[in-house]
Amino acid sequence: NFHEFQTSAFKSPHELFSPEPVSAEAEAGCRAENAALLKSLLLTGGDRSSAAADFIAMREARRAKTSEKELARENFKERTEGSAEYVGLLASALPCGQDGDKACAVPHILRDSLFLTELFDNGTNFYLSGMLQMAVLDSLRIPWRNRLAAGETIYAIFNDYFRPGGKSVSETRESYGYSGILARVIEARERAARMDAASEENIMAGAFVVITAPAGARRASGPQSHGEARSLADGRTFYTSAKLEVS
Repeated sequence: NFHEFQTSAFKSPHELFSPEPVSAEAEAGCRAENAALLKSLLLTGGDRSSAAADFIAMREARRAKTSEKELARENFKERTEGSAEYVGLLASALPCGQDGDKACAVPHILRDSLFLTELFDNGTNFYLSGMLQMAVLDSLRIPWRNRLAAGETIYAIFNDYFRPGGKSVSETRESYGYSGILARVIEARERAARMDAASEENIMAGAFVVITAPAGARRASGPQSHGEARSLADGRTFYTSAKLEVS
């Protein structure tokens, strides 16, 4: 429901929806950060705090090389869409446990977060990283809602409670698989570049199906799942593979 009124009732600068290009290293860094966040949610005690501190160490190093515009966009996305994502997951989980708390929300959060090391589109990424920070703070009974409502960002609040340890940033990144993530990011980008270099005639030379929205339809939903996607010059989208359910 948040997105239904966001553009009209929740005004925000338009530039926050126009991301700048992100380097392969920064993208891999974001994925490694999220791996640390997810680990923090899964662990307990000192291990949980250690993983949260690792997240902060990696993020601080990345943010030091990030433009002010992109930092503002990241903060906005985590604060607004991150909280919308978290509230949505809490609402979908039935109360459970002796005290009727929201412990059952954790499986829902994990379901949506386990692929975070393989996800980054410079937007969706921050829906989930914001949500995870909120979930970690809640798991530690750390209050954050009033501060967020007053205008603070979730990362600023999260940063108040954890401090990086003595490891170097490069060592910390490697402990979350940074080199492997970076290799996959570079491979995916090279594959996308090869795909972009191919002419649309070559792309459409094989067998294909064209899905046309009914006349007067305001919006055509995309496939429920799909492979790589490419926007064609005529406004259509090409998928290497797709599953489309039509009523």
